[in-house]
Amino acid sequence: MEGPTPVSALIHAATMVAAGVYLVARTFPLMTGDALMVIAYIGAITAFISATIAIAQNDIKKVLAYSTISQLGYMIMGLGVGAYTAGFFHLVTHAMFKAGLFLGSGSVIHAMHNALHHQQDHTTDAQDIRNMGGLRKYLPVTFWTFVIYTLAISGVPFTSGFLSKDAILAGTLAYGSLTGHILIPIVGFLVAGLTAFYMFRLVILTFLGDHVDPQRTPHLHESPRVMTVPLMILAALSFFAFFSFNPANGDNGWLARAIERPLTVVPAALAAPANEIFEKAHQDAHGTAIVLSLLVAGIGILVAYATYSWKKISADAVASRLAPLHRFLMNKWGFDDLYNNVIVEGLLAFTRGLRWFDNTIVDGAVNGAGWLTTMTSFVSGKFDAIVVDGLVNLTAYLGGFFGLVLRKLQTGRVQTYVFFVVFSVLVLYFVFRVV
Repeated sequence: MEGPTPVSALIHAATMVAAGVYLVARTFPLMTGDALMVIAYIGAITAFISATIAIAQNDIKKVLAYSTISQLGYMIMGLGVGAYTAGFFHLVTHAMFKAGLFLGSGSVIHAMHNALHHQQDHTTDAQDIRNMGGLRKYLPVTFWTFVIYTLAISGVPFTSGFLSKDAILAGTLAYGSLTGHILIPIVGFLVAGLTAFYMFRLVILTFLGDHVDPQRTPHLHESPRVMTVPLMILAALSFFAFFSFNPANGDNGWLARAIERPLTVVPAALAAPANEIFEKAHQDAHGTAIVLSLLVAGIGILVAYATYSWKKISADAVASRLAPLHRFLMNKWGFDDLYNNVIVEGLLAFTRGLRWFDNTIVDGAVNGAGWLTTMTSFVSGKFDAIVVDGLVNLTAYLGGFFGLVLRKLQTGRVQTYVFFVVFSVLVLYFVFRVV
């Protein structure tokens, strides 16, 4: 979430995060009932874990980031239980209000940065919601559009999120009743309540009450039109009328009709005419899903107001009493530590091993080959200098020595040569005579 908010809005609403859901939707006809069951549980677990993490975050963009992961879990859960249209429907509706939420957070951060800049304050975190409060007075367009997005993601009636989320929840109820996997709808409704809670916590701490630093308020102002006009457009697209004229059911809307359903929608443990059975159970569960979703969303909103607006519940006291749980959620279920300790440290240890292998084995072999070559060259040089050159020099020395000796015999006098001849003849005479 280090990038600019328009980038966050793009990747968290329409591109990067949508790719996995779209892949599951496109390969849906290839899935068996057991595969879809696994997908449904993965979606439910993802939605729950991310929602609990979002509750404890204080960075405005981190809350929205983990909210995105939770909503992706919702979509995957919808596809897994066989509510194909609902899962795909929520992918589209979520893109509208989640892009608006990120752009709205960017408007808030822009205002906070401007105020902090005038105060020459470069240490206060402009994205920490604990440094905000009371921004409704200074950013009215951002506030009201942000509220609309929050109502939509919470599944409040007359919003697009109400249509798609209730369709998913109805699908989980139908799936649970037909297959006995009741944990999936339980998690689905629980996450709906958690979503309403952490989103209204975000709204209350950011926009309601009084600003944390009154000296900062003179420098707070609404963002320019280039930022507020997209907020208003996305807010309009977050209402039900853009997708269906029925505020309680989006099945007959243009988007639901445009989504081409696969021929086989077979939840696990269902018989051959699974399409008809599941569709009837889905329709029968629609009313129950509406009532339960409104109930859990209302409870989530009520608890958020009771905690952060009316102060009937002390958030600090609860966090202190449940300190291990609070640290666990603040620490994001330890996923960052797990990633650092297993993936990052594991890779570092692996690279250290590779470095040791390179320095010790590879470089050792190369250095050993160099040393061996040097020693061979040294021995060869000594052999050449001592033995070969020695033999050559010895031959030359002997030649010079004999030349020196024989030179004494070469006087150039005839008398000397005659003497040597006579002397030699006498020697030979006596030798052969004796023999």
